Amino acid sequence: VCFFNDTATTEIYTLSLHDALPIYTKGSAVDYGSISIESVDFEVIKEGYYILDKNCEVHTKGSAEYFGKPVSCNPVAIKATETGYYILDKSGEIYPFGDVIEYGYPSEKRTYVDFDLTENGYYVLASDGTLSAFGDATHFGTVDSAVSIAATPKGYYILESSGKVNQFGDAEYYKEPEIEDNTAIRIKNAAKNNGYYVL
Repeated sequence: VCFFNDTATTEIYTLSLHDALPIYTKGSAVDYGSISIESVDFEVIKEGYYILDKNCEVHTKGSAEYFGKPVSCNPVAIKATETGYYILDKSGEIYPFGDVIEYGYPSEKRTYVDFDLTENGYYVLASDGTLSAFGDATHFGTVDSAVSIAATPKGYYILESSGKVNQFGDAEYYKEPEIEDNTAIRIKNAAKNNGYYVL
């Protein structure tokens, strides 16, 4: 994981998205444990985290509360709020759990790779760079191929597998990560929106 910002932070966390590898914590991050099955994505909350596995199971660690899971899906990503979470299926379908609002999901048949929340909506990103905006999410532009998105208060970052980070709206530029062999897979904002993590 590469972290980019203008000032040092102690709020650094990482998660391997491979078979049964542990979660490594740095700085003041608390280790709540890992799981023994291949992980697809993770979401950090105030005092814990959610881990989404390849079977669409949601594992809770620390204070993360379990709200349910889809009957079946091909999971891509999980995003949490204070009152629930969303799961994105590779087809673009969004599954809401807990007290969260579903704003819709893309109708085009594409391979969807990531999504991120805004204050009252979300962005859904396809591998070909197609970006769908729902609720209060505003479309500022996109790229030709993408692996991940991280929303900012009034914009977003789109990550390419090469490690190139594209900024849209109010997203600030930081030094590009040095990624070998097009292996970048995920971008996540730092807790205070003062940088981002690239895995």
